[in-house]
Amino acid sequence: MYSTGQYSVYELNEIMYGKGLTTNRGKKIAPSVLSDLLKNRLYLGEIHWLDVHVTNGKHEPLIDEGTFNKVQSRLKEKGGNRCRRRKYFWLLNGYVFCPIHNRRYTAEFHLNK
Repeated sequence: MYSTGQYSVYELNEIMYGKGLTTNRGKKIAPSVLSDLLKNRLYLGEIHWLDVHVTNGKHEPLIDEGTFNKVQSRLKEKGGNRCRRRKYFWLLNGYVFCPIHNRRYTAEFHLNK
């Protein structure tokens, strides 16, 4: 579904939750976790663990290499292969960079206690 480009990770997360994909406690998984699942090469039949890389595992691949590569290209074009939705929206969030460190500026609440 994601490889078609018609669904975002967030929409796919809602659909999969409706179909029964939950955490151990029965809650909806985080969109960043679903994004990590979409990057997992295990679904191609490969196994990666520490320094061990087995490309021809004993289990059948769930998807073909073409579909996996489509998903990876969609993830990269939709945000640089990362999950960018946040709880709060800040003005210029993700657009302003520090000229010294070449990092994004962030914002946060400072409550008077």
